[in-house]
Amino acid sequence: MGRAPVPLDERNVESIRKVCTVMYGVTMVLLALAALYRQFALGQATHEFEDIAVILTANVIVGLAAILYFGGVALPRLSPKALAVAYGAFVLLGFGFTVFKYTVLLDQPMGAAALWGNFLTVATICALLTGLYILAAYLGHRRLEKQAR
Repeated sequence: MGRAPVPLDERNVESIRKVCTVMYGVTMVLLALAALYRQFALGQATHEFEDIAVILTANVIVGLAAILYFGGVALPRLSPKALAVAYGAFVLLGFGFTVFKYTVLLDQPMGAAALWGNFLTVATICALLTGLYILAAYLGHRRLEKQAR
């Protein structure tokens, strides 16, 4: 194998990692702001910026699962009660944002059936994401234990 065109030591690699991490975060925030601006300020239909929303959503979901799996974040053992409280908080936060979005930002009144439907949607999505992240953290923990042996 040949020499690297630009030799890098640990300090160089760490600096590159820090810059890439900050730029990744800035990119995700700017994509989210672009989608929100297009939806609420410009009043564009969802299909006009759906590509941005899909890229942003997939990137965040896969990114968090990868961080948990590869052990970048050491999760303490959580009790079922703590997981239930966290899940409930995510559901309430997501449902609150959904109601705010439709009633305040989009000025679309919601009946009881629409509220219940949105609540079930948010609860289901939060349950799937919570399950995915618990599985990723568990498998990542097992992977690290196998490497330590």
